[in-house]
Amino acid sequence: MTYFLPVDIETTGLIDDDLILEVAWGLLGPDLEEIVPIQSAVIANKRDDVIALLERSPFAYEMHEQNGLLLDAIRPGGPRRSLHSVVADMQIAVNNRVPLGEKPYLFGSSVEFDRRMLARKTSQVDDMVHYRNFDVRTLQETVASLPLVPEQVARFDVPDTDQAHRAASDIEWSIQYARNFRLVMAASL
Repeated sequence: MTYFLPVDIETTGLIDDDLILEVAWGLLGPDLEEIVPIQSAVIANKRDDVIALLERSPFAYEMHEQNGLLLDAIRPGGPRRSLHSVVADMQIAVNNRVPLGEKPYLFGSSVEFDRRMLARKTSQVDDMVHYRNFDVRTLQETVASLPLVPEQVARFDVPDTDQAHRAASDIEWSIQYARNFRLVMAASL
């Protein structure tokens, strides 16, 4: 049986020395149903480092300013956690819920970026997941490449969330898209 560890991160940018600002994760069973609910945490970073790195990426700065993550990441006394404590929670969930000897697939949209960024910060995530990823972006590209009429394409659509580019809403959207894709494909068999 295949289990899935949905993960989404929000960062200060796309290069090696960028910081992880937020992590959302959960655990899904083989049927894509939730075993561990989606959890989200703003990651503790130095305020000056967050601002400096976001200033070199105006797109990320504006996006995180608009979605509220910038304020959550730098507000004095705001609820923040270390990346290692979040990853430790993931490990506990995997150890307690995934059968011994199995590893869940890392799951998300463009999840290879998340995997690489997390691996730069901690090896624990790569160690707890299967070497394969389940990338929802691939499902979207598959649908886009098919010779479908707009009504057929619409069957795969999932409404966007109100919290664009926040980790929890992004991963919830990815889960819903994969579930919907599965339903549409099963109905066509």
